[in-house]
Amino acid sequence: MKNIFIVSLALLSVTTGCKKNTVTDHSPSVKGTVWVGSFSYTSASSEPYSLQVSDNGSFTWREYNGSFPGTWKLEGKQLTLTFTSGKLLKADISNDTMLVNIQNNVSNGWFVTDGQLNKATGQTLSGTFWKSNSETLIFLGSQVNCYGGEFSGLSAVNEYSWEAGALSLPTPVYRDRYFFFGVLMPSGKSLKLIAKNFDAHVFELFKQ
Repeated sequence: MKNIFIVSLALLSVTTGCKKNTVTDHSPSVKGTVWVGSFSYTSASSEPYSLQVSDNGSFTWREYNGSFPGTWKLEGKQLTLTFTSGKLLKADISNDTMLVNIQNNVSNGWFVTDGQLNKATGQTLSGTFWKSNSETLIFLGSQVNCYGGEFSGLSAVNEYSWEAGALSLPTPVYRDRYFFFGVLMPSGKSLKLIAKNFDAHVFELFKQ
């Protein structure tokens, strides 16, 4: 009976040891993905962002003010983004690929409110027609035609940039600044745009 008890303890020790040493690596589910969501600066309106997570441990964050690099790591299901500028963001990835339990580096006056995996970023904009309440966007090749509303001071035909589900139209004078910036939502049928003169507008896919 004593020998059986000793053997049982040994087996329990081995089993417990195996459990402690088993760590699930969730990073493959994050590598090469694009995330979309909303954030804001202190006392400012909500803005859209696009987060492109690369395979090599780096990321690119895109927003109206430009593109910002950094590095990422995943511990369990907690994603940590460390920006080159010093900003820090931590969030858990839920089973339905949402960013939850978000922790912001509030000392920078910068707050991320939500995020989700965006699988629609591979589609092309060329040949599509989008409408908001008062504006229209028509994409033809590498150019976009902008009509109505807040686009009244913009020429009808403009070059645009489309990368990782992020749409940007640089200003004619300062090529590193955007006239407007937007992101494609996960449905693939909505574009959320922001510009200097207006808060975020939602454009719905009208024709493709």
